[in-house]
Amino acid sequence: MTHRWPTHGGAREWAEARYGPPPQGRWLDFSANIHPSGCPPRILEALRRALDRVALYPDPEAARTTAALARRLGVPAECVLLTNGGSQALYLALGSLRPGSVGVVQPCFAEYARAAAAVGATVRAVVAPPPFAWQAPPPGCECLVLGRPNNPTGMLPPPLQHPRVVWDEAFIDFTPAPGAATMRYRAARGSCIVVGSLTKLYGLAGLRAGYVVAEPGAIAAMARLQPAWSVNTLAQVAVEAACATAVDLSWLAPTRAALAAGLRNCGLRPFPSSANFLLVDCAPMSGQALCDRLGPRGILIRDAGNFPGLGPNYVRVAVRWPEENAQLLAAIRAATGDRRS
Repeated sequence: MTHRWPTHGGAREWAEARYGPPPQGRWLDFSANIHPSGCPPRILEALRRALDRVALYPDPEAARTTAALARRLGVPAECVLLTNGGSQALYLALGSLRPGSVGVVQPCFAEYARAAAAVGATVRAVVAPPPFAWQAPPPGCECLVLGRPNNPTGMLPPPLQHPRVVWDEAFIDFTPAPGAATMRYRAARGSCIVVGSLTKLYGLAGLRAGYVVAEPGAIAAMARLQPAWSVNTLAQVAVEAACATAVDLSWLAPTRAALAAGLRNCGLRPFPSSANFLLVDCAPMSGQALCDRLGPRGILIRDAGNFPGLGPNYVRVAVRWPEENAQLLAAIRAATGDRRS
């Protein structure tokens, strides 16, 4: 039986079909860039208390939840649209703009091209070569879609002066990005659109919790395109609880640096990142081959070969807790025959 390679990370059902159950009873998942603690207890408790509300329709306007999120983001509520994950936010943004051409800097999230195709736009790309430093996007495009920080490279692009930029800030909470609040302020004033997500920081990927920040007219246009009840009751409850929950990220930068050093010591080539993941060149081995060597050991990493602009020798790994990163490094050494300490 063959198992088609997944398009995104976190494909645990696919992994079990391909590799069998994980030896330790649970997957050690570096393929999805989620906070290693998962969903905070405060949010889980709020969800438990709300379970008896699942028989009721959610608030279609998500008014209270939108107000809480707007306070967290530091913008007026009329400048925020709650969405079914960051991907829906991206599709709504491009659906409202309906550009003829979309400029991207590759390697980048594959959904940019899919969202552009959904509105009939032509994608024009500039490919950044290793080490994947900032490259100016192609000139003359009606719209730009740029990750801030970029997935899968973790590169943080500078602010741009362009009349129509959609900034994908799905991982902005994990990086000390200068001007993050300023970018949202600019979006609320109409100079750009920001799409974001709460799923990574708060471990809510299964509930789909995203948002758009834009000027009120643009938000109204996107709301008209959004299917009714896109944001379910539990997602609204989780977002409200998340907005009142602080998450410590002081561990991330030193842990990311230590993981990068360990990967280099395994003979791999990680690239600089400002996010909670690392893009890694594992040549001469292919990314799929490395995934297949780690999968039977209960460890999942993300084959990055299907990111536009990358070849077959790349993987992406999330930054997890130091003891979990140590397990990954030990498994890589064992799987590749590298015995360097």
